[in-house]
Amino acid sequence: MKRFGKAAYRIANEFVALSGRISIFQRILPRIFPATHNLGVHVVLKRAPFPRQNALRIARLVTRHGRFFRPFSSVIIERHRFQNKDDWRHKFEPLRKQQSKSVDLVERIKQIFGNSVRYNEDLKSSEWPNRVDSYEFGEFLGQGCNAAVYSAKLAESDVELSNTKYGAGFNEVTNILAEMPPVSKAVEKKYPLAIKLMFNFEHDRDGDAHLWSSMGNELAPYPNAAKLLNGRMGNFKPLPAKHPNVVRIQTAFVDSLKVLPDALERYPDALHTARWYESIASQPKTMYVVMRRYRQTLHDYVWTHHRNYWTGRVMVAQLLEACTYLHKHKVSQRDMKSDNILLEYDLDDEIPQLVIADFGCALASDDWTVLYESDDVSLGGNTKTRAPEIATAVPGKNKKVDFEMADTWAAGGLSYEILTRSNPFYKHLDTATYEESQLPALPSRVNFVTRDVIFDLLKRNPNERVKPSIAANAVNLSLFRMGEDVRQMMEKCGISQMSTLLAGSTKVLSQKLNSHLDKVINLITAETIISNLAPHLISRAERQLRATFLSRMNREDIWQSLKYFFPPGVPLNTPATSSDCLESISSLLSSLSNGSQDFEMQKQQPARNGYNNVPILLRHVIRTNSDGIDGIVHRVRSK
Repeated sequence: MKRFGKAAYRIANEFVALSGRISIFQRILPRIFPATHNLGVHVVLKRAPFPRQNALRIARLVTRHGRFFRPFSSVIIERHRFQNKDDWRHKFEPLRKQQSKSVDLVERIKQIFGNSVRYNEDLKSSEWPNRVDSYEFGEFLGQGCNAAVYSAKLAESDVELSNTKYGAGFNEVTNILAEMPPVSKAVEKKYPLAIKLMFNFEHDRDGDAHLWSSMGNELAPYPNAAKLLNGRMGNFKPLPAKHPNVVRIQTAFVDSLKVLPDALERYPDALHTARWYESIASQPKTMYVVMRRYRQTLHDYVWTHHRNYWTGRVMVAQLLEACTYLHKHKVSQRDMKSDNILLEYDLDDEIPQLVIADFGCALASDDWTVLYESDDVSLGGNTKTRAPEIATAVPGKNKKVDFEMADTWAAGGLSYEILTRSNPFYKHLDTATYEESQLPALPSRVNFVTRDVIFDLLKRNPNERVKPSIAANAVNLSLFRMGEDVRQMMEKCGISQMSTLLAGSTKVLSQKLNSHLDKVINLITAETIISNLAPHLISRAERQLRATFLSRMNREDIWQSLKYFFPPGVPLNTPATSSDCLESISSLLSSLSNGSQDFEMQKQQPARNGYNNVPILLRHVIRTNSDGIDGIVHRVRSK
């Protein structure tokens, strides 16, 4: 029976193999008997079993892979099989058709600093509990009209969240490159969180929909706010991602009201036990906003620390980076005062990390304008920190107030407070009536770029006010160990060699200009990467500031920000060597944007910023002919 079964099995194999060669079976059998068809197809390709005779077996083994005996037949068979496989035929087409694409330098740098957790800690994410019982409350931190803030930590019963850390390899490289340990390390806090307990003055209403709709503005800096609000606030659009200079909200939730020991003394009217309630909801609730805890407000910091103008410049740059991010996503904080600017630092002499907080008055509707038909419409927070166009607004039919440049103006007043401890609009000047000539002079030790930027931030006309991105670029560039040496750095990178390009077309000239700018950007990037590997060279806050700047930069804004380093009318160190050459260069540069795609956008921009266009600006760059220095990396190393 065993032999009979083997014979039947071989006969069936041969039958299926023969039937597979007939066209009708090729169409029918695979659908009816897929397994049998596969057996028939592959049986021909299978190697025949070894015969039991030793001689035949040895001969079969010797000639099995003997391409020497039939070299060309094997090639023909393989070629036939390859051509009859449609998937094989197109398998390598992507490799054949793939063309190398050049990646722009600026875009590549933006990807490095924007998508790497090494340079952007905001890419880290963790899940936080949404129950008030999951947190242990600590000391009272502060109180406003709408909320009280307490320090907090996760309760002991909850699983601790794991912090993402760098691998050992990165730490080893850091220790090798650093000649001394970092200036400071993150100090572990007993209560690392801050919980904002919102005041609910409507405990007689059931449900939580009214809490989300009335308090949802607080969640403007929280990327998951849209999911939590679930359309309860109409066209409310929170920030799409975290930012190092915007307050970090971990989570937000609505839960039962937790009456803390000092609640009756500090905010009795916000409790459900207030005397005017005739009836209350079955379970009084309120909203809790869980945030990262920061050490101090800007108002307290400037009065408890000695003034350091370098530290002040870094803080101004951080403030402008935050304004740039808010402006990009059409969010206006509308209450920019020093009590709403929070700082984080570990050592007293350390440069603090600055964030904008308290978005309770924020405008985040993807529209800068607010219909202002009556005095009942809220225009934001403190009247002393409102921009002139907001302070002078008068209600009327179809009257709209534009908040696009309001936070940018307020940043100018805060910059005064950072550098001089005094905001001129708190006591001395009225935002509605002041003149630009009345602005107090800044100390002579304040960097000239920062000084000019602050004055441009406080322009009365919002159309003449500097864009926050350009202002942030200028202050950031002044921090890259350049300052007054930017012109020498430009010369080192080849911009002073423009006279050799006069014979070329304007398009080629534009490409050369951007290639020279790329050299400067390369040096800036190298300095930032090295400073990140050697933490003692540059403070933690400044390293984060550099990474933030590099992750969002673009050539257009950088060219415009160079106006602050080469102001018109200021004599340069070295005069021009040939007036005829300068005349030719100036006339050529004045029409450069006609043939350049890179400068086309700048030419089409309105004159609202009060800037000269890039070609005129470059006249001053070309005239530079003073001795430079060895480079940014050398200056960092020798600091």
